Amino acid sequence: MDPSKIAIPTLAAGASAASVGGYFYATSKQATVLDKVKESLKDHHRVLSSKDDSAWEKFKEVYKASKEKQISDVSEEKVNEWCESTLKETFTQDKYDKVMTWCVVYDRSIKDHVGTSLLPSSGEGVDGKWQKAWEKFEKDNSNAGVLKLSDDALVGSSKPSGKEDGGKALNKWCNDRYSMKMYELGAEDLSKKVEKWCSETQGT
Repeated sequence: MDPSKIAIPTLAAGASAASVGGYFYATSKQATVLDKVKESLKDHHRVLSSKDDSAWEKFKEVYKASKEKQISDVSEEKVNEWCESTLKETFTQDKYDKVMTWCVVYDRSIKDHVGTSLLPSSGEGVDGKWQKAWEKFEKDNSNAGVLKLSDDALVGSSKPSGKEDGGKALNKWCNDRYSMKMYELGAEDLSKKVEKWCSETQGT
């Protein structure tokens, strides 16, 4: 066959070598840690991609308390900076695993997480419901195991003397914790206690 008649692939009309090169660069670009995290992010979770995110104020306390799970050579004061920089780096499984632990938070309040109806702080007939909830609390708290409350305002030297004051004290305890975020230190255990002692069923 005449070599001159062999078809030679050419660039598409209007395309340039530079644009084709750019295409290959874009398609071969390596995924960042953030790219992979976004692909696997669960509902109500968010990435702390900025070292200035307000969630760090509380989430650093969780990091500080988790001595065995901390990132090597990364202090509680630097973990936010570590997350911000590592999320931009090329994906590796090790980085991804650490980021999913320390740079992603479950961003729901205890109230939203519990999901069941909780007693409100005020409203028609609410005081009576809190008083009933208090009576159940007084009866059952000592045998509640891990759900037992030991707060001084409820069972200590400041314990209320009657159901009226008891209802108010329990109301305050519950409502002070409704807005607590699930990524805060101790929130997981507290959410179970809130579900136990602050639900509508306790007030019936």
